[in-house]
Amino acid sequence: MRMKAIAARLASGDWDVVALQELWAEADFQLLAETTKAVLPFAHYFHSGFTGSGVAVLSAWPIVDSLIHRFSLIGFAHLGLIALVLHRPS
Repeated sequence: MRMKAIAARLASGDWDVVALQELWAEADFQLLAETTKAVLPFAHYFHSGFTGSGVAVLSAWPIVDSLIHRFSLIGFAHLGLIALVLHRPS
């Protein structure tokens, strides 16, 4: 129910880029990407480790490249740096 409400809100907005965290289930990402594809047609889910990174991005602009660099800090394996390159048409 919560993901459907979030998806509906994102689908009705005027967003350029939406970054999501704590999105642990890939099925939730798929629901958000599918529901918002009319306004945010480009999406990327950062796969990492057993549970995933929990991070996803929805974008109005094409996603050209992505990077995830994992590092361990105090035993938490899913900490890291995430970056995207977007192509913003002129």
